[in-house]
Amino acid sequence: MKGKYLIFPLLLAIGLAGCTSTGDSDDTTVTSQSTSATSHSTTASTLPDTAPTTKATFASETQKLADDPNYQVDKIEIMDKDGFDWIMVRLDDSVHELSEQEQLAHCQELHPQILAAYEDYYADETESIHRPIASYFTEGFDEIARTDPNASDYETITLMNATK
Repeated sequence: MKGKYLIFPLLLAIGLAGCTSTGDSDDTTVTSQSTSATSHSTTASTLPDTAPTTKATFASETQKLADDPNYQVDKIEIMDKDGFDWIMVRLDDSVHELSEQEQLAHCQELHPQILAAYEDYYADETESIHRPIASYFTEGFDEIARTDPNASDYETITLMNATK
């Protein structure tokens, strides 16, 4: 009976001694793990720009539009609503002062870039229907324009509210 109690601590001691050993075989294992981790990060950083990545990359790409003063974009977000991805594009309030046709032209200029970022970086990461609805609006005002979820072409933008 005492033999059973002595075998367990003995095996435990042998196992711990093997883990703390500084022999060559353990160093090789650690080195190969480090090399494999380095290779993985190098591979990830050398992927082409068009490779699908993550929602964070979508946010980064669309932030470039918001950072460019020519586009007059405050913020771009995506919401999942009714099985659709809603791309919410909040424009600067100054866009509200433009004529209807200028507002539409402004949205049409932005839309292909936003759709490209969506298709490249976001659509593969979600499981909703990949037919996004883009909504363009200014803070404190009604929606300016939107894509029609029932249209055969989700790239066509329609004015929603006459402002001038």
